Parts: sequence; structure tokens; C-alpha cells
Amino acid sequence: MPPDPQPNDVIAAAEALIHQGVPIAPYWEGRTFDASLHIPLRKPYSREEWDSIFAQLTALLTDQEDKDGRGESTRSAAISRLREALQAEQHQAAKDSHFLARSPAARLLPIFAIITAAAGTIPHLFEDFCFEFAVFADQAPYNYLFLAWLEQLAKEHMVGEDELLAAKLLFHGFGKDWATIGDRLIDTLDHADLKVRAIAASILGTFCRKALHANHPADHPDDDVDACQRARQETAGMPTVQEVFRLIQRKELARPGVAGAFWSAVPHNLIDEREWLLSLLIDAPSPEPYIRGFAINLAFEAHERFSQDLDAIRRLMDAGRTGVAVAAATEHDRNVPELEPILMELGHTSDPHCVRQTSWHLAYYYHCLHPRGAELGFVKQLEAHPALDIYLLFSDPDTDESPYAVILYPQHRQPVTQAEAQTWVDQIFPPAVRGEFRPNLSPFSTPLHAWYQRGYVEFHTGDRSIKPDAIDIDRIANSAIVRHVIIGYRSDVLWNPTVLI
Repeated sequence: MPPDPQPNDVIAAAEALIHQGVPIAPYWEGRTFDASLHIPLRKPYSREEWDSIFAQLTALLTDQEDKDGRGESTRSAAISRLREALQAEQHQAAKDSHFLARSPAARLLPIFAIITAAAGTIPHLFEDFCFEFAVFADQAPYNYLFLAWLEQLAKEHMVGEDELLAAKLLFHGFGKDWATIGDRLIDTLDHADLKVRAIAASILGTFCRKALHANHPADHPDDDVDACQRARQETAGMPTVQEVFRLIQRKELARPGVAGAFWSAVPHNLIDEREWLLSLLIDAPSPEPYIRGFAINLAFEAHERFSQDLDAIRRLMDAGRTGVAVAAATEHDRNVPELEPILMELGHTSDPHCVRQTSWHLAYYYHCLHPRGAELGFVKQLEAHPALDIYLLFSDPDTDESPYAVILYPQHRQPVTQAEAQTWVDQIFPPAVRGEFRPNLSPFSTPLHAWYQRGYVEFHTGDRSIKPDAIDIDRIANSAIVRHVIIGYRSDVLWNPTVLI
């Protein structure tokens, strides 16, 4: 077996890829990337090699170069990779008695110094770092190192009071037991800062989870008795879970921004979830505000949970929550006949974003051109081909751009063989346009889904029983099962498929 690659070898290989003529990923044609972010971390390294990895990743924390708008994403990725590196090095030390890892302090203190120096000049760096590393909030000595650092920042006034309060809550700076922090959490739900309120709500959700653990020990393995006992101690004196749900509901209806964070941390089998979610989405005075660090909010939950719940979608529509209704109705990448009339209705909304989303979805999976989407230029139907209905999808109709996607449907609405569908693809998205085949870019490489240098091709069968990992290539090629084809274009090189027909 060949030896594991060393960090310098990985970086050299990555740098060699950058200068190749063929792009390494479809969304970044002709662009470079930071090789340090791609160093594999689930491999054993020497202490000096780990030193090099941490140094390279730490250097990216203050990367202010634009790089086509990727400066912030580079820093965010570096934070995530530093957390992974810290865990990976300690994991290696636990498995290999001959490997002596650097201490947590040796790893964290240099990072703290960089974050401290840059916190006032790079937006969100401090809060993003604290959110990512909050996974260590219950692990000694990491938690003590973080709390000591936060105390130092407070004394030196290096970070804003609200940011420090949020971080201190994340790392249990006010205690972990309900007796010591419970009243503070409830009061903090009314704090002026949205992020602080959301973190308090999230911690309340965690307390509800602990209460469930404490009150139902039979649901946990026998060897988890100590954890149940700790949960009972930490939750002693807290209100019932139902009372906490009602409290969050009142606060959300008064001022939106806490229920989503609470929902992301709480167990979802304690109440009538459907009605609780719908009442908040429908009755709240305004939609939930965006809260950095909380990707899962009520709207996100709703678009998955209500994706085939026609009554819920209709209630959201009637309440004016069009965006949530659209997200739910377009959740599944397939034709759901019962949703077509709702999608047509949603496509007539006054919100251009919703018009684009619904008109695209109807073109993708329903063989349907929405008149409002066509009027605004988000969808265009080509009439020139004798055998196909062809839809072009555009993100911004006001710019001279290539289509985001092209959808091909047989006009006779009957399935065709993949071989026949491939002839249409070759005509409209020929090899000279799509570039070479890139199997390494696809999460699954099958005869039904292929990535190329400048985009991808999907052959849709309409048969959900056909699984990507159990495909008979001969059957796909020779059987009439392809119902439509999606061509996704991902390149900066302009492409006009109308001239190819």
C-alpha cells in the first residue's frame, strides 16, 4: 500500500491542478482555490506536519482578498477546517500511543491571537469562529480556554458587548444548570440583540432535550445512567417542556426571531408540531429575520414538512406567506400532480423571486410553461425543434447571459430510449460546448447523470423505483424510459443553444 500523502505533497498536487487547462470544478472555471483547504485531515501526520497544517489554515483567517467574492467564504472554510484539524489531531493521539499531539492551549492560543487582532476589522470573524468552535463548550480544557479568552476580551474591550454575551452563552459562561442560568435565559429572550435572543432560545431548546432525557431514562441505553442523572440535576426546577413551548410561542408572536433557533435544538415529538409551526408562520407579525449561524429556521422546517401537505400550503398562501408556500410546493424534484394547480397559482404572485422559482419548477418537472414566468423572461420556450419542447431557464433576464438550464421534452409526451435522448443532447449541448466528461465532479456517477467540464446532463425517467446504484446500463440505453432531459450549464463562457438547433 502506498504511503499516505504528506501535506506538502498534497499542496503541490493541488497547485498543479490549478494550472491545468481543464477546470477542477464546474462552478469555478478558470479560477484558483486555496490548496490548504483541501489537505486531507483524516490521515496520520507528524507533529511538525500538523504544525504546518494549522499554520496554513490560521493564515487564511485574515485573508481579505476578494477572489471573485470568495474572501468571506475562504475565511469561513478555514474556521471549519481548523475545528476539524483540532479534532483530527486529538483523535490521532487517542489511537496512536506513540504520537504526542500539541496541547489544546498550544493550538488555540495562536488562533485566539489572530481572531483578537482581526475582530475589529473583519466582519463576523469573531462570531463565526465562536459558533463553529462551540462544539467544544462541554469539553475540558477547551471550554476553560475559551472562557478565559472571553474574559480577557471583555477586560480589554476588544469585542462588542453583545458579541461577547452571545459567545459567553455559547460556552456556558453563566453556568449549565437551570438553577443558575434559567431565569437569565428567559429574560434574555427579550434582549435587544437578535443573535443573543436566538442563542438563549437555542439553549432553552437544549434544556428541553435534557429534560426529556432525564424524565425518560428507559429510552436510553443502560450504560447511560450517569448521563440521565446529570440531566436530572441540570434541569431541576425548570418549567415543563410544554410551558417552554408556550413561552417561545408568545415571544415569537410578539417579536419574531427566537422560535427557529429554539426549534433547531428541541426534540420535535413533544407537541402537535404541525399546528405549532403553522400558527407561528401564519400569525407572526412578520417573517423570521435572518440570523447568522442559524440555518434551520421555521421556514426551512416548513418547506420540508409541508412539501405534500396541500392544506398547509394553502393556509400559508392565504396568510400571505408566499415564499414559504413556494418553497414547500417545489421541495421535491419530481412531478406531483396534486401540486400543479397550486404551482400555477403561486406563479402569478407579485414577487419575482417566487415567479422564477415556480416557473422553473414547472418547466423542470411538469412539461409546462408558466405565462408569468415567460412574461418576466425567467422561462423561454423554443419553437424551432420539430420533435422537442425546449425550455430555457434564466436567472436574470435583464442580462446577456447563458441559460442556467435547458429542459428537453419529447413533444409526443412518450418516453424515449436514452440513445435517442442522447442524440438531442449532442445536438443542443454538443461535446465542443460541454467539454470533457468529469466523473469526479458528480456525487454519483451513473448513466442517468453525468458531469462535464461546463455543466451536467440528467436523464429523467419518472420512475422513482430506478435507483442510481442499481442501474442496468443496457436497459437504460435500449428501453423507452427517458421522459425528459435536464441540461445544467455551469460556465462563464457564453452559450446560446438557439443557434445549435
